[in-house]
Amino acid sequence: MFMVSTAVSWALSGEESHLSPEDMFGPVSSIAEAKGVWAIVGLVIGIWINNLGVAALAMIGGLGVVVPIILIAVNGGFTGAALAAMGDPMAVIFLIPHGVLEIPAIALAMAYGMRVGEGVIKWLRGNREALRVEVLNSLLGFRKVLILLAIAAVIEVFISSTLYFAYQTFTGKCSIINGTVSCGG
Repeated sequence: MFMVSTAVSWALSGEESHLSPEDMFGPVSSIAEAKGVWAIVGLVIGIWINNLGVAALAMIGGLGVVVPIILIAVNGGFTGAALAAMGDPMAVIFLIPHGVLEIPAIALAMAYGMRVGEGVIKWLRGNREALRVEVLNSLLGFRKVLILLAIAAVIEVFISSTLYFAYQTFTGKCSIINGTVSCGG
């Protein structure tokens, strides 16, 4: 579902949405120059918090079937739009380093939500302990999601973006001159 919604969104976004590499890297470079290392730490934390919000929605949405499907489709749509804005089919490769952890973490959060949903069904059938057990187990298990998303955020900022910038530099679309990012868009 994620891959289909990504492909459809990418295809529907069209040529007019393209961002130049400078649009993508210029603001990050400016933040890094202006604020130093704390800007990068803030970026990691910001990505982590955003992904935690998605994971929390996934967990809550896991109580039903419709919400996880919508969540997967919307996230795929955003991913497709971002890839279309990059204007380079190779960009999808640079989602892999952090996506390997981020996507399973979101799926795990949904699974915990489904377990709670199962506990609700058991509770409605008379097993009053089942809901408490499933909620507790899911909340304890959510620690794994927190850790996976923290690692994914670090990888996204330091590895995925660096690899993409290196690719842009190798293909001649970007360069660094005297510490300033310059892209030929």
